[in-house]
Amino acid sequence: MARKSSIVVRLVLVITLFSSVIFSVTLGYNYYQSRSLLQNELESNARNLAMSIVYRIETLLTAVAKVPQTSRVPLKSST
Repeated sequence: MARKSSIVVRLVLVITLFSSVIFSVTLGYNYYQSRSLLQNELESNARNLAMSIVYRIETLLTAVAKVPQTSRVPLKSST
């Protein structure tokens, strides 16, 4: 009887060990894939935000540059 329970204990330990290893590897792979995906998404969002700000500044500067051009025309015609 003692021999039979010894085999059962060994089988339980081996199965638990391999299950733990498989679970750990799966969890680690999932972590690294999720981290990579989030990092790529973060870079894309940062790039889009920067381009949005650049376009807004460019629009503002274009509007400001038009003011001197339109005010220059009456000055030239009056002299």
